[in-house]
Order: sequence, then C-alpha cells, then structure tokens
Amino acid sequence: MLKQTKVPFVNGVGKTLPHLEKGVRYTFVDHGYYMTALRPGETEEIKPELPEQEWEYRRHHPIKEWRIGGNHHAIL
Repeated sequence: MLKQTKVPFVNGVGKTLPHLEKGVRYTFVDHGYYMTALRPGETEEIKPELPEQEWEYRRHHPIKEWRIGGNHHAIL
C-alpha cells in the first residue's frame, strides 16, 4: 500500500505555490515529489530543482518507456 505524503505544488515556471486559489480550474501534473498546477492557458516551461530524495529515487527507479511487443528501455 502506498504511503500518503504531502508534496509541494509549483506553477508553470517552477515557483512554489503557497496555496491554490479558490474558483480557479487547474490542470495537475504529478511528478512524484512535486505537482505542477497549471492555470488555463499555462504550460510547464521550467522544472524546479529536484530535491536530493527525488534524485536518489530516480537513480534507483528509472522511468520506463514501453514499446509495442513488450520491449522497453530506460529513459531519464
């Protein structure tokens, strides 16, 4: 079972959001150790610096890209 953890929300330019505004529709992108909260029309331009814990996690758990036929390779 997964353990719940509190992760920071960042906007499209990598700035941490202290709170989400009421009445605004956000598109959320889960990156593991942080979530991007994009307002309508915003795009993710800059990624925030990753904390040491995330670098360690990514080193031990590379992201997989699956291809047709079951073959895959690791991408970072």
